[in-house]
Amino acid sequence: MWVPLSLSISMKTPKLAYVIEDDRITAAITELIAKRNLRCRTVKTFDNGQLAFDQLVATVQSGGEVPDLILLDLNMPLMDGWEFLDALGSLALTKKVCVFVLTSSIHPDDMAKSTHYQLVKGYFSKPLDKPNLPDLGPGKGDKLLAKATGTILTQQATSTMPAARPPLPPFSFETATQKARLAEDAWNSRDPARVALAYTEASQWRNRSEFFAGREAIAAFLTRKWQKEHEYRLIKELWGFHENRIAVRFQYEYHTAEGNWFRAYGNEQWEFDA
Repeated sequence: MWVPLSLSISMKTPKLAYVIEDDRITAAITELIAKRNLRCRTVKTFDNGQLAFDQLVATVQSGGEVPDLILLDLNMPLMDGWEFLDALGSLALTKKVCVFVLTSSIHPDDMAKSTHYQLVKGYFSKPLDKPNLPDLGPGKGDKLLAKATGTILTQQATSTMPAARPPLPPFSFETATQKARLAEDAWNSRDPARVALAYTEASQWRNRSEFFAGREAIAAFLTRKWQKEHEYRLIKELWGFHENRIAVRFQYEYHTAEGNWFRAYGNEQWEFDA
């Protein structure tokens, strides 16, 4: 018999929680629960175990804040929950971390396997429905689920809309400069979804030896990039323009988890639908 998640956590209010989940709606619901009902001060989400583990390694190496609580899915790309738990056991953590498995698997073997990991303190089935939502009160469970689901569906609907945003071509010096400044502001937000929406679904990118296309690939690349590049700051400057094309030059700087600073330079050529 499962009990509400909040009753299973015999620990002080978590300062930092990781939600490791590849489904966006489930991740949003879990993040809201962690913030509102488990009273986590900060919640970071990762869509696979590899991203979360890389962040943990960097945090341990830099002496940063290790999460008090990890809410972990099992079936994910790149590194699944079991692989994450195996890797986590190899880290020299600076404090006790509580892991709760949140998964769609109800197989008894998975439940039994989870008990072999000392860090795992509980196993819960997804989706997190009202019986598992702690201390919500009458009707609040439905509202929480609706808000999280509605937020993500709105984001998904928005992401399929055309990326045409003013100023539009043909460009003048003033509008080309404004376009470059808007791009600079978006990149400095370090929000992968926001940056990706500025590009078309067919946008093709090259980053050094890496080639990819489409918004999902762009967002995934930027997520990996900004998890490793701390205090990132970018400047874009207009280099040239003609009708529906803009060229910019850029420079940015950041530091690694080890405290090493880097600065990079480059140029970009943008072509917009006329």
